[in-house]
Amino acid sequence: MSVTCTGLVYDARGKLELPLAPADWIAEALDHHGLQEIAIDWRIAERSTALPRLHKDPADRIIVATSLTTGAPILTPDGEIEQYPGITVIWDGHRSSR
Repeated sequence: MSVTCTGLVYDARGKLELPLAPADWIAEALDHHGLQEIAIDWRIAERSTALPRLHKDPADRIIVATSLTTGAPILTPDGEIEQYPGITVIWDGHRSSR
């Protein structure tokens, strides 16, 4: 979740309009949807470096490694992420697993 939040904060600085300051919006969204943050530990970091380079963005590989390590699904429209086996991607109400 930390990587996702970092991306959101960067986007909010120019491309994305939020009704609140990014930190406030993230806190409210986590609470509203019953989500919890997942810290990036050494297991996730190591796993992200061992993944095949199907995706150029190292932050997205950390998200994939987090999913593989914790079993959490990924909410994204990014088709490149869906190429990794062993993850579940949810987007637009549809769930796909590889």
